[in-house]
Amino acid sequence: MIGGTGPGWSRTGRSLSRSGDARANPRDEVLCAQIVLDEGAVVVPDAAADRRFADLLMVREGCRFYAGTPLQNSLSGANLGALCIVVDAPRPAFDKTQREMLAGLAHLVTEELARRMSATAGTGRSVGGKAA
Repeated sequence: MIGGTGPGWSRTGRSLSRSGDARANPRDEVLCAQIVLDEGAVVVPDAAADRRFADLLMVREGCRFYAGTPLQNSLSGANLGALCIVVDAPRPAFDKTQREMLAGLAHLVTEELARRMSATAGTGRSVGGKAA
């Protein structure tokens, strides 16, 4: 799932509900919004037991464990969205090494986005390959 300034979207542009229906989630109903607004990783071992998140749609539909870290533009430092791990069962909190691994993956994602944006600059095409 990648959360940005709009709805919460998965890598494919949709997130799956428990029933398997693909749909967009309103931004205020996804944990990724917290990541985009904050400046660091968020790990929630049991979202259903956390008062901040228990009433969110994605938690009511089965998200229990959540870990996410910002995807930051390397030039401006602006948060583009979030790289998230969502699991339907509670898990232990991440240790320092796991947080570093998540941050490392986010860095790889932002490097790839920058590479693709650089490669498409001036071509009139978006990163996804469609006309801008």
